[in-house]
Formats: sequence, structure tokens, C-alpha cells
Amino acid sequence: MSRLEMFLENLSLREKLLISLFVVICAFVLAYKGYEEFLKDFFEENILFHSTDLLEKKGEFLRFQRQKEEVNKEFEAQKAELKQYQSAISIFTKDYESYLKDLQNLIQNQKIILQDLQSSFENKDYFKLYTLKLTLNGDFFSLLEFIKELEKQMPPYLFTFIEFENITSFKLNAKFELLFLSLH
Repeated sequence: MSRLEMFLENLSLREKLLISLFVVICAFVLAYKGYEEFLKDFFEENILFHSTDLLEKKGEFLRFQRQKEEVNKEFEAQKAELKQYQSAISIFTKDYESYLKDLQNLIQNQKIILQDLQSSFENKDYFKLYTLKLTLNGDFFSLLEFIKELEKQMPPYLFTFIEFENITSFKLNAKFELLFLSLH
């Protein structure tokens, strides 16, 4: 080792730089040739994909991305449709007591007298069908406003029977039969 050290100490700066540059270039050439001859096959077979496999995987990935986007669009469309259906069905989620309370409030607001109330219901598969028979007493305009307000209500009441009897010139007896739905 001492001979090598003495040889290196006797070299000029320019010679030291040239030798260092030569050693670095040789190291790069040896590393590249070693990779190309020995390690390239190992990496391609065991770790990396061939270029055709890589292109196939990219194509498959892009196909899955498109399918994912289509499924997401369809999902969003179905989600919006479901929300629309839920809002349409939510009209019928009121229970019987809520319907009666709304009717009583409307009767009180119109200053009509409720003389008789009969109710019945049919149990269907997914809903209950209620029938209300009302006998009301009031003036013509109040009863007319009552009918208009009932027609505006959501969910709508279905009038199956309306009959007016004249008691006096301004007072009427009215008999109504109303149908409405309530979901279970």
C-alpha cells in the first residue's frame, strides 16, 4: 500500500483528476454492463412487467376506470330517483291522528260546527285506507272555503260523497265522505 500512496502523492492535480474521472467512467460502464447482462433478465422476469404486459394492465385499468365512472353515474341517477320517490311517498307518512288534527284545525278556522264524525279503515298490504264521514253545520261560504282548503291539503283528501241540506237561508248541513292514505 505504501507504494500506491507514494505514487498518488507524486501525481499532479491534473493527473489525479483524470484518474478519478477514468475510475468513475469505468464504474458506470461496469454497472451498466452488469445490469444489462445479469440483472435485467432477473428484474424483468421477477419484479417488472414486460412492456406488452404493462400496456395490457394500463388498458385494463382504464377500462375499469370507465366502468367505475359509469357505475357512479348510474348510482347518482338512482340516488336522485330514490330521493324523488321518497319525497313523493313522504306525503303519505302522516298517521290518522295527524289527519284528524288537521281537519279539526281547519274546521275551527272556518268557524264550522262538527256535528258527527265516523271513521273506518281498511288494512292493505303497504298502507291503510281511511274513510271519514263528517256532518258539518255552517254557512255556505265557510263550507265552500273548507272544501277548497281540503283540496289544497297535502296529501290530498279524496271526496267520495258531498251532500248539502238547507236548514235556513244561510245555514247548511253538509255531509262529507273523505278517503285518505297512511303508510304503515
